[in-house]
Amino acid sequence: MLRAMDAREELLAEIEAFIARVGMTETRFGELTKRDPSLILKIRRGRSVSIDTAKKLRDFMRDYRPPKSPMRTPRRSAAASAA
Repeated sequence: MLRAMDAREELLAEIEAFIARVGMTETRFGELTKRDPSLILKIRRGRSVSIDTAKKLRDFMRDYRPPKSPMRTPRRSAAASAA
């Protein structure tokens, strides 16, 4: 018999899907959202999350925009420089 996920498990599943989609580590997510690199581990181990915190985490995931990577200029090879 399947059981329904509780609110904590549902939030954890949303976070795990988010970090997989954007390529973020669990610790980075915790640092950016709550200044707690162990946040996801604590939730996974049963830590309850307040409604306000759950909203903040969901707002972060909804509004997150990955940083643009700096543009790199191609290096000239040594052979091209010597010519």
